[in-house]
Amino acid sequence: MQPQLKRVKHALQPYYRPAWRFLWRTYCDIKHIPPFIFFLCHPQLPRSYVRIIVNPESDIFLTSYGGVMSVAIAQWLGQYKQLFNLSATATAAAAHFPYPAISTNRRLRLIYIFGDPIMSVLSVFRRRFQLFGHYAYVAGDYSQYTSLSTRIKMRNLKSYLASDIGAFPIRQHFHNWRTAPTQHPILFIRSETVWDNLDILQSFLELPDEAMRTFPKQQKRLSSYKQFGINRQQQDKLNQLYGDFKQELEQMPDAYIRPADWLASTSINLSRDHPPPPPPP
Repeated sequence: MQPQLKRVKHALQPYYRPAWRFLWRTYCDIKHIPPFIFFLCHPQLPRSYVRIIVNPESDIFLTSYGGVMSVAIAQWLGQYKQLFNLSATATAAAAHFPYPAISTNRRLRLIYIFGDPIMSVLSVFRRRFQLFGHYAYVAGDYSQYTSLSTRIKMRNLKSYLASDIGAFPIRQHFHNWRTAPTQHPILFIRSETVWDNLDILQSFLELPDEAMRTFPKQQKRLSSYKQFGINRQQQDKLNQLYGDFKQELEQMPDAYIRPADWLASTSINLSRDHPPPPPPP
């Protein structure tokens, strides 16, 4: 019996050492309360309750489905506010998480940037982010779009359009943020017209006038059909995949605020140390 146990121990050795190391680091992170991210998971809760808990020092959590100027806005906001996206623990997966974040800081503000879905996909492919799990982050399922065969199909825009992958889950990402319970107010703002709604952005985030004078200047998009050299048939395939979502977004206001509707007292006590935020305007 003893030799069998030794063999089992030897077989498990490569696994239990990393596991103990992970548990110890997790304990240290929670004990010292640094900016630490983890997922709120319970088998009896629906998937929409799986959330990222943001460190309380953050004032803003910004997200998008990619390719809609979110990086430029995040870098600008980081000069004036504690932006979670620029913190040491932020990752691409967190920045594109498919459900609203929560925090012990009741004054946390969430921003969702949306825009033309076709131009969004072109932008992601221009920067080749599709090869590094971008749409797996958007889907919230890291087993999607990461296999070697799928990456080969997504190696460029033309091969993607010729494949059977179908539409990326950006429409579902948008609907999740519109309908899933949220503990914090969310500002939805269109990237193409953000310059016309800076007053709403300033009021929602309580930014100084100086910040608005340094907002990124409007520039011509780098992504276009001409850059990729796609023909009319391929353009029609993009419209087939994302045309309905594009029309849906065209019916949305350029900027609007979704108020908080998920109270901490009904789910998990996260509001112990911070006063509640003022009601949305």
